[in-house]
Amino acid sequence: MAMTYGDPSINTTIQEMKNNGCDHLVLLPLYPQYANCTVKTIIATAKQTCSNLDLPLTIIKHFCTNNEYLEILVKDIQHYWDLDKYDHLYISYHGIPQSAIKKGDIYLKDCTAQTQAMCQMLNIPSEKITMVFQSKCGLMPWLKPYLNKTLIQAAKDGIKKVLIVTPSFVTDCSETIAEDAIDNKNLFIKYGGENLTVVPPMNDSPAFAKFLATLATNVNKTKKG
Repeated sequence: MAMTYGDPSINTTIQEMKNNGCDHLVLLPLYPQYANCTVKTIIATAKQTCSNLDLPLTIIKHFCTNNEYLEILVKDIQHYWDLDKYDHLYISYHGIPQSAIKKGDIYLKDCTAQTQAMCQMLNIPSEKITMVFQSKCGLMPWLKPYLNKTLIQAAKDGIKKVLIVTPSFVTDCSETIAEDAIDNKNLFIKYGGENLTVVPPMNDSPAFAKFLATLATNVNKTKKG
């Protein structure tokens, strides 16, 4: 395990693995969708460190449309959907500036592809599913529609119970715990909604842990072939 902006750092972790006899590294960023502002920076750091250490590197850039991953995610969503009579499901991804997409970032394509795959697998009418984006900061336009504004309009339109899933986050964080489960829930209720539930991220899910291990192991076997 390594962190981009914390400890243990990517550089430190790779160095320790090399010191412990690692002869081939598989890099698996825990961002299901590829974005230059997240995955690209991780790859650049790992490539430089591995090059300095003469350590072979295999990279898994994204896994947002992997069937095994999607099956785990969809099963969780369906479980929560079936617990109550929700009016709508919002698939909410972390937003990025629109300017990044215009410069060639494939993030929006990944989000769209994942959403389409999820819609095909879920037993939920397509008209009750909307892809949105959250966590905007700054004044420049980010990917739309924005989750918070969408929730306000939904409440005004008479939608009472909504379910939110956040595929950008594989673990709970401020965006899921504070922004969605508290701030956006309060916002939705303020404008007439009754209940907003957030499907928990994968967190310590044994199925997800097994998926990650299998994904890394299989790509390593293929690379060594």
